[in-house]
Amino acid sequence: ISKATSDEHCDEIKNVIKKYHRYKTEHKIWDFEDVLFQFNKALKDRKFARRVTKRNKHILMDEMQDANKLQWSILERLANAGSHLFVVGDTTQAIFRFRGADPDLIHSVKKRLDDTRTYHAKTNYRSSASLLALTNVARRLAAPNSKLLYTNNAEVGDKPILLNAGDQKDLLIKFKSAIRLLNQKGFSNNSILVISRTNKLSDIFGNCSELNRNEVMPKLSTMHKAKGIESDA
Repeated sequence: ISKATSDEHCDEIKNVIKKYHRYKTEHKIWDFEDVLFQFNKALKDRKFARRVTKRNKHILMDEMQDANKLQWSILERLANAGSHLFVVGDTTQAIFRFRGADPDLIHSVKKRLDDTRTYHAKTNYRSSASLLALTNVARRLAAPNSKLLYTNNAEVGDKPILLNAGDQKDLLIKFKSAIRLLNQKGFSNNSILVISRTNKLSDIFGNCSELNRNEVMPKLSTMHKAKGIESDA
């Protein structure tokens, strides 16, 4: 429960959680977190842990920045029992703090496990230099100590523009102006892709009344959902 949550809401949330756990107990069911909790508990038995690691000698953990302490505990127990662990992550891409993820856990790997090696992937093979320069600005805003990315790609397309908004209202005004500017250049709304960091921000754009009244809205997606998607926009 977030520290910013009011006492009134905390009581409501705690009541929901109690009822939820009671329901699971009465119906003898587990959710995903229960599976992780029970697995982590079982790994305390060294004999069981060795049986697991014997069948899983190599473990790849992707998106490590979105792992929580329970998931990391499982990985640590498996590594200490004999599995070879390979983790991949980027703290600037963390999006699951709301469910307990701790991006800083990735920095504790070397401290908590013996004989570890670190490899920094800093070369980008897909983006133009100007787009990557803007990305580096965003990365440093998200994590001041993040590594800068580089590319040898040729410059293609229009250079990106950084717009600073003072608040949500200002953001929507500049968002609408940017869309209108693209319309004037001959781009229809259904050829425009708008990528946001969160669902909440995407919903804000989607509810922009002056745009969705009598016309097709630009395509909206979060960064997470857009991963791996190619677009002509």
